[in-house]
Amino acid sequence: MVQRTFLLKVAVALLFISTAVNAAGDRAIADAESRRRGAESSLREVLTKSSASVDEARKAYTSAATSQNAWLDLVLQAVDQRTVTQPDVTAASQTATAALMEWVAVGGKALGLPPLSSSMEKGLRKSVEQDLIEIGKDTWKTLVNADVKKRDESVASLNARLRWKSADEVARPEVSEARQ
Repeated sequence: MVQRTFLLKVAVALLFISTAVNAAGDRAIADAESRRRGAESSLREVLTKSSASVDEARKAYTSAATSQNAWLDLVLQAVDQRTVTQPDVTAASQTATAALMEWVAVGGKALGLPPLSSSMEKGLRKSVEQDLIEIGKDTWKTLVNADVKKRDESVASLNARLRWKSADEVARPEVSEARQ
């Protein structure tokens, strides 16, 4: 059951991601949020197992969360500080994508799922990276000259939607609730 749930989440995420390649920023944000939620849900499922792969999965999730949050911080700081030039989010997007792909591979393995095919992995990697770059560029363009209220509300919303929880917060929801 857990395997089917994880596989279904991956398939749904892939479906959303495939439509996002040509979509506007809102679609990319929704897809990024969906990936975050799927990763958290999958980690909860992995943590219910009592195998040696749990530690490896926790580390891969932590790396993905750290990389995703570093990318998000870069985007939000550029908007918050009203940088004159658009931030180059390419390297941070690539790092975040690589860490996410590692999490997908390790999380799937921990649940006993077959690895992604080469073409599926390549397509997913490309879609995720494009989404992150698009979000970074569109967010800066839209908000850099916005009034303070709109900028602050948008930054807070994006932060709430895309900030990944730590593995401890995912494992213990009461930790996450206490932070809010």
